[in-house]
Amino acid sequence: MMKEMSKVRFASLILISIVIVVMLSTLIPVGVINESELENLGFGIPFKFIYQNQSSLDPPLPIRLNFGSPWEHPIVSFSVGYFILSAGVVLLILSLVSAVIRKYIKKG
Repeated sequence: MMKEMSKVRFASLILISIVIVVMLSTLIPVGVINESELENLGFGIPFKFIYQNQSSLDPPLPIRLNFGSPWEHPIVSFSVGYFILSAGVVLLILSLVSAVIRKYIKKG
């Protein structure tokens, strides 16, 4: 029974870490100082794993931009390796926090 629960907990933490990485990567803006940076904006937390071309914009510089619609701003590249690494880092942090909380609840 306990092993089943730990499998469910681990699968839940994996799913939560993927959701956190995707949400934060699309919601946290990236700073742009010059126009050439608009051609290859990197998004991703904690590692950049998706690059987008937003050179069709003509914003006043410097500016902070969010991930834009792929229909309007094409994705230049997507690194599966860095995405998995980012999700792994978040998973590690969530696992440590979960372990501390479980230990604290058992004591209290």
